Amino acid sequence: PEAALRRIDVLTIYVAMTLAAVAATWLCARYLDGELRPHVQLPLARRPLAHGLLGIAAGVATQGLIYLAGLLTGVYAARVNAGPGPEFWRYVLTMVFVALGEEIVHRGYLLRRWTDWLGRWPAAAATSLLFGAAHLMSPGAGIMSTLGICAHGMVYAWVVQASGSLWPAVGLHWAWNVMEGGVLGLPNSGRPEPFALIATAVNGPAWWTGGEFGPEAGVISLMAVPLAVLILWPAARPAYRPPAGRTAAR
Repeated sequence: PEAALRRIDVLTIYVAMTLAAVAATWLCARYLDGELRPHVQLPLARRPLAHGLLGIAAGVATQGLIYLAGLLTGVYAARVNAGPGPEFWRYVLTMVFVALGEEIVHRGYLLRRWTDWLGRWPAAAATSLLFGAAHLMSPGAGIMSTLGICAHGMVYAWVVQASGSLWPAVGLHWAWNVMEGGVLGLPNSGRPEPFALIATAVNGPAWWTGGEFGPEAGVISLMAVPLAVLILWPAARPAYRPPAGRTAAR
């Protein structure tokens, strides 16, 4: 019961954080940047939503590739855990708000504004480095985890800039977290989940596995980058176009 209450508290916190991110983004865009019609790059249209499904497919496939590499190199030992219970489904729902909140802040508002000021790739690099640094308080975090998350953040930034929508990044972010922590039983930012569908024992050098932090702090996760780009390629347009709606206030 106490654990269940803690999970509910975590869900409530992330819901509140996501709502705060939406509100802060709207207020900054409206009153600091002069957008007459502020938005958070989450259009409810068929094409962007389909790109969100591509993101989910990329998250499942990349985590599957990493896990297969771990099994083949002998650093993962797996056994089937209990079936999905309430804590698993609560985790799945919580990750929706984790993905939404973090993407709205990092690849929504900050990436848009910094692209205007710095240019496309410098803005992608800066927001990705900030995304990695935001996880430094997690157990086992360090330079390797920051660089690893930054590398994945570049994929997120690229697909958002190319598609003009957060949906593919949200889908990828959500599926990555659910697969890593909820399905495969790997540490997600230093936090292993006891209710994961698969219980995974991690052995081997931390530079390869990511150690206590999880795959993002290890070289093993870098193989996910080209696969994610390949799956998300249909969501990319040939050239970057800043989102419509930025009109200077007079």
